[in-house]
Amino acid sequence: MKLGIISDIHGDRQALETALQRFEGVHQVERVLCAGDLLGSDRQADDVVRMVRERRIVTVRGNHDACHPD
Repeated sequence: MKLGIISDIHGDRQALETALQRFEGVHQVERVLCAGDLLGSDRQADDVVRMVRERRIVTVRGNHDACHPD
């Protein structure tokens, strides 16, 4: 199984979209894991969380994520 690891997205929806497109297209990754700091700014936090939930990406809570309960 090919895994893709992301981290430090900090609420940047476009960065997440770019990474996921590369994983799915170029690298043909089967599962994505997030090593923390998915959130960090409220810029597009709702969109980022929605994308992660839709793809069932397993995440580890980073120090920036701790500032955003739930």
